[in-house]
Amino acid sequence: MIIKLVFLGIIILSNLQAQLDFYGEANLRYNAYLKDLTNTQNPIRFAKLNINYGLSDFEFKSNTTLEYHWDSSDNNLINFREYYLSYYPSFGEINIGKQIVTWGFADGTNPTDNINPYDLNYMFDSGVDRKIGIHSISSIIYYNDLKINMILCYDNVKNIKNNRLPLPLPENKTNNVVDYGIDFQYNMNDAEINISYLMKKNIPILTQNSTLQTNVHTIGLNLLYLYNDMTIRSENAIFIGDNKEKFYQGIVQIEFPTWFDS
Repeated sequence: MIIKLVFLGIIILSNLQAQLDFYGEANLRYNAYLKDLTNTQNPIRFAKLNINYGLSDFEFKSNTTLEYHWDSSDNNLINFREYYLSYYPSFGEINIGKQIVTWGFADGTNPTDNINPYDLNYMFDSGVDRKIGIHSISSIIYYNDLKINMILCYDNVKNIKNNRLPLPLPENKTNNVVDYGIDFQYNMNDAEINISYLMKKNIPILTQNSTLQTNVHTIGLNLLYLYNDMTIRSENAIFIGDNKEKFYQGIVQIEFPTWFDS
């Protein structure tokens, strides 16, 4: 009976207008200190596998890595970094599941890109490779030259510390956190303007004498401007806590080709 059901499932899936895509890579890495070339004992990702399965207006996406921990007895670790379902209606897309969501224009330090926590064991990697996936619902809506991103997070994943670096990261001890935000991006001929709002709950803040937890509201204003072969990216964020804590962070990134077009 089970064999018949398996064959029936294969026949049904083979006749559906579905598409299966998968790709990956393998890298052999060794992290060492420059002083004596001894191993740093930081975890490494030695293989990646992405699997996408599309059916009509739906698509399942996954991002999996194989990691090796030098200082752990359980050296072989499968990390399901992302797995979520995407739906593509006429106005944009809706995603639900464990995912990594990026906001803003800058490549490195990004003041308005605070949705996902970071794994500081991979702090020298680029882009999303440093981030941790969280369970959330996100959507993208297109209306003429306006793009609207909305996010609702129902997770309480924290930053993963690197125990070999003396970074004073306070602990967040509150569970069942729900964060939300909205992002507006307007496209013009040579520029893009971005305005965003994000509310993160129970964020620990270090002070001189203690550690406080407060809800933090982030208001962002970003600009991407193209001038000939030059690209200018400007990001600005104002962070406001429920206890009237306020601070500002901004960045300007300029890209231009050299004589060798590099």
